Order: sequence, then structure tokens, then C-alpha cells
Amino acid sequence: MKKILFLITILSLGLSTMQAQPMGIVERVEPLCWWVGMENPKLQLMFYGKGIANYTPSLNYEGVTLGSVSKTENVNYLFLNLTISKTAKPGKLTILFTSGKKRFTYDYSLYERKPRDGRQVGLSTSDVVYLIMPDRFANGNTANDSIPGYPDKYSRSNPNGRHGGDLQGIVDHLDYLQNLGVTALWLTPFQENNEKVNSYHGYGMTDYYKVDPRLGSNDDYRNFVAAAHKHGLKVIMDVVFNQVGFQNWMFKDKPSGDWFNEFPTYTQTNFEGTTIHDPNASVRDRMLMVDGWFTQSMPDLNQCNPLVENYLDQFVTWWVEYANLDAIRFDTYQYNDKDMLARWAKQLRTEYPNIFIFAEVWVNSVAITSAWQEHGSNRNYESHVPSMVDFPLNDAINSVFVRGNSIRDIYSVLSEDFLYYNPNANVVFFDNHDIDRMFTLVGGNLNKMEMATALVLTTRGIPQLYYGDELLMTGATSPNSDGYRRKDFPGGWATDSVNAFTPQGRTGLSAEYFNYLNKLLLWRKANGDLMAGKMVQFIPENEVYVYFREAGDKTAMVVINNNDHDVSLDLSRFSEVLFRYSEGKDVITDKVYPLNSSMLLVKRSATVLMLR
Repeated sequence: MKKILFLITILSLGLSTMQAQPMGIVERVEPLCWWVGMENPKLQLMFYGKGIANYTPSLNYEGVTLGSVSKTENVNYLFLNLTISKTAKPGKLTILFTSGKKRFTYDYSLYERKPRDGRQVGLSTSDVVYLIMPDRFANGNTANDSIPGYPDKYSRSNPNGRHGGDLQGIVDHLDYLQNLGVTALWLTPFQENNEKVNSYHGYGMTDYYKVDPRLGSNDDYRNFVAAAHKHGLKVIMDVVFNQVGFQNWMFKDKPSGDWFNEFPTYTQTNFEGTTIHDPNASVRDRMLMVDGWFTQSMPDLNQCNPLVENYLDQFVTWWVEYANLDAIRFDTYQYNDKDMLARWAKQLRTEYPNIFIFAEVWVNSVAITSAWQEHGSNRNYESHVPSMVDFPLNDAINSVFVRGNSIRDIYSVLSEDFLYYNPNANVVFFDNHDIDRMFTLVGGNLNKMEMATALVLTTRGIPQLYYGDELLMTGATSPNSDGYRRKDFPGGWATDSVNAFTPQGRTGLSAEYFNYLNKLLLWRKANGDLMAGKMVQFIPENEVYVYFREAGDKTAMVVINNNDHDVSLDLSRFSEVLFRYSEGKDVITDKVYPLNSSMLLVKRSATVLMLR
């Protein structure tokens, strides 16, 4: 009975108290804790402290064995390779460290993992992803706007400064997001970025296991995920393997000379993703693509080092288990070691069979993009990653609605879907945090914006929107700066003169487009089975593009008129689908169209009909 009470006491403390650091040598232990009952029994524990490698570790815990101990040339690091069997129980794993007559112990927490049936089921074609940059969405806690020890202070007037948005700000507006009709939230990285400048975006991590305190705490993140789930919203973590921030604690005291890819002088990546799957690529070109640094402020990790690989693998697993995450978005995917990526994805999906992974491969080639997808077009490589961010389709959308080319460009890209193992898994979008906002690109043209929106929400794949798209937020082109692409959501700060989280704060075109998007999202949400169904597209004629979505006895018809004039569309050409139906109801206006002859299309418009 006493043993049971002891274990209950341990678990009730929660993960917020998981490491009571002992007095003395140990400064860091990563991962911060672990779980029993994992599919992968292996755990690499990294101990960091002055001269820790001079000590010999040992342990005596039922179900846990200490295998090899790895040392590097830096005596401040010691790596313990543990095996945690299925019989191991949660509790405090006491590790004894000895060096001659010196000795100390460290208590490491092992917890019971969450039941698999308590998890959500990743992403599917019925979802719509909403991308949020936490620093720019809403400020729910002004007390953490500036933190001692973090030099990049609150400066909302600086486009590239910290603006004060945080996790609490997102939690405060979960009702808004749920009512909007999105179903999944992708946050740009929330881990600590303690850089001197430009730390707001999150992609230069200085501590993989710590939420940036200007966003909140580890507990705040876990509570955010739980609150999102209660609102029916899935949560996606943005994963960065390629680089860290220049102020990352491991870069300041490197574990080994090969922990990072370093050259005699600064060497940047060539940004040529074509080299990775190119069978004719030179060794040097491919090496520079993967090992070169993204920027001078982001040291490039050497993933060919097994200790680095394990460290990165475990950091993702830790957050998935700790916070109960649903999906992973993988940043700058093609800049990493591709064999390491494949091992990681296979292992993570073995641990969490329902987790969803989508990877950013920023190229406009369907052949190259599809080579990265699982069972993809490169027969010599298996990535184990089910979904790609669909940059080729994004480029086609821009070609048509921004650059003024034929709508056949969209048709042509989709006609290459045979190269993908599963094109329906791709994430489709018209803008994100790295490119100019769509409403800016289309020159403030609402008709073009609505056409692009209808396409993204009804074509095959999983749509992704960017925070503020629903308000027709603008950003960049001139000045060409990321900070201008990442403006604050109006109403996220108490001092804002306009609060667009409320209907009163949305007027004019903003209100019109919000209502349009909201109707499409709610319709899509109610017809998830249709979004998982078949897509049938017809060759565009005279700048009119028609395609259908079919599932069981449901059919939707999408008609995009890319002309500057009204068009009368002869429907007889589509009889192979329409023969079963007599009319179609517009999902936006509720107008009913007979399907027995022709259909009048307003200039620069998209019409979405449910057929009956």
C-alpha cells in the first residue's frame, strides 16, 4: 500500500516539477523526463555539467538497464544509453555518479505514458489548418512581454521585434477559431529563441525543451493543447532539425567538433534542393545543399553524428508525449540528411501510428516534391512521410491569379498527381508566413481572392490558411521584409483601435470576405466525406475551369470563371457527371441552378454547387 501511495504522489506532482536539480555538478539533463511503456525501449540521456564525463554512472532500477556510455572530447557532456523494458514501472530512476571518492546521485523521472485511445487521429482531408505566429496573434499576458535575461525586448513598433503575442492570447480566442470553421492549429516554433534580435519567429531555437518564456511556460503549452482539443481543434508542432540559433547553449559549449557542420570560413547552403534526388548531382553540390548554413545566425546541425540524430529524434517524441500532439509540420525538410529523416519518420510513426507529418519542400517541381513523399516518385528512397506542402500547386495559383496566366496552369499541375503516392494528403495553400500575403499579391482584388480561396478549399488535399487571411490582411512586396508579412492580428492587443475578433471590428470588404470564407469553411466541415472523395477535372476551355468532388451519393461542382467578362457555360460537356442530377445549390448564396442547359457565370468568380 505504501508503494502505491508513493507512486501516486510522484505522478501527482506533474511534469512541471519533473527535475529537482541536485546541488553540484549537473546543470542540464535532456530529455527532461521519459515514459515507460514506449514502443522504442531505447533512451539516450544527455547529462551536462562541468567535468561530468570524469564520472562513471551506474543504476539499479527494475526494468531499466544501462548499456554503453558515450563521451565526446568535451568533458562537460556524458551520454547514457538506457534500455527501458516493458516491465519497468513509473517512478524515480536514481543514477549514481562516481569519480574516485567523489559521488552523487541524480533522480530521473519516469512516467506512465498516455493511453493511445486518448489521442486524436492526426490530420485528414476533412481538416483545415490555421497557421499562427504566436508573437503576432494576441497578447494574453502582458507580464511576459519582456523577460530579464532575454535581450530582444518588446518593441511592437519594430516590424522585426517582439510584439508580445503569447500562448494565452491563443487560448483566449479558441472560440473564435472554432466558430471560424478551421479544425487544426499550426503554431510556428514555440521553443526558446534567446537571440539578440529577430527572435520572434521561433526558427532559431536556443533550448529545445523549453517554451520561450515570452510566450509562456511548458505547462502553458500543454494546457493550450488541452484547451484546443476541447474546442475540437487539433494541434500541429513545427519541427526544426536543420539549424539552431546562434545563442543555442550547445553551440556556445559544443559537445564535439562534429556536432555542427562547420567550415574554415562561413559557408552557406546553395539552396539547390534539386541536388538531393538528382542522380547526376555532384558530391560537392549535394554536400553544400545539406551541410551549408541557412544564414550566419543559424548554425547547421550535423545529423550524421548518431548522438545528434538521437537528440533530435527524442526532442520530437518528448513534446508529442508531453503535450499530446496530433501532427508535425517539418521545416526546411530537404536541407537535412535524408537518410536520418527517413529513420526518424519511421520511428515516430511506429511510436504514434496515427500521427500525421507534412514536410516543407520548397520547390515548384511536382517530380521533386513527390520524390519526398512516402512511396514517392524516387524508387530508391523511402521517406515514410505521408504529406508534402504543395508548393507546385501554390506556384500555379500565383501564376493564374497573381501573374495573370491561363487557368490551365492549375489544371496542368494537378494532372501530374500520378507522381504522388497520395496527392490527397498534400497541404495546399495560397500564402504563409514566408511569402507575401495573397490579398497583397492580387492587388486588393476581392474576386481573385475569392477564386483562390474556393480553389484551395475544394481541390484535393488539406487546406492551410494563414492567420488574418480571413480579414484580408495585407503584407510585404514593398518593403520586402518578413516582419511585414507577419503583422499583428487587429484586436489581439488591448490597445488596438479595431478588434477583428468581433463582428463589429470587421467592415467593408473585410466583413464580406470573412462571411464568404466562414460559409465555405462550415460547409466543408459538414462535408468531410466529400473532401475525402474523388476529384474529376475537365480541361479548361476559354478560361473556365470545372471540376467535381464525389463521394458516395454526394457530388460538388466547382466552376471558376477566370475571364474579365460574364460567360454562358454549356453544361452538356459535363454530362458524364451531371446526368445523375437536375440542379445545383450554391453553398454561399443558396441560389439554385438548373443543370439542363447552360449556366451564367459572373466574371472573375468561383461557384461551388452541391448537386441534387
